[in-house]
Amino acid sequence: MSDAGLLVIGLVILTGVVGVLLPVIPGAMLVAAAIVIWAFEEGTNVAWLTVG
Repeated sequence: MSDAGLLVIGLVILTGVVGVLLPVIPGAMLVAAAIVIWAFEEGTNVAWLTVG
């Protein structure tokens, strides 16, 4: 994954973490979705083990 892609994934995860504190943003769902997208793009066993 490119550096820009990792930056976007990181920003989505950060937004999700903020969303855990602010009930307006669906925090846990954003974090989970970002990690799944990252694992799909990486395509390695370690990435999918990180998902769960």
